[in-house]
Amino acid sequence: MALGVAIAAAAAVAAWMHLERASPEIAGDWKSWRSELHIARSDRGYAIRVVSPDGFLGGHYTGNPRGSAVTLRGPLSALCGTMAYSKEDDSLEFCGEQFARAAK
Repeated sequence: MALGVAIAAAAAVAAWMHLERASPEIAGDWKSWRSELHIARSDRGYAIRVVSPDGFLGGHYTGNPRGSAVTLRGPLSALCGTMAYSKEDDSLEFCGEQFARAAK
């Protein structure tokens, strides 16, 4: 019994570590035509601040990486619960807006 629990725990940790490695590095600043994302790593995933003076996306969100997407919690997460990353053009899509990395 104890061996089965240990094996299940090890498998869960390995799966979690694989998801962490598979997730893209999206921390930094991103811009769309009307909004800005400020994304920082946190102990549980990402802390995301959305500045959207002419839009409705604004607010603070938290997110957990899931492969090439981030599952969100925050003001609009009921409508737009994920943020998707595209490796091909290094962009994020959130609630119908496409974001590019801001120039440093």
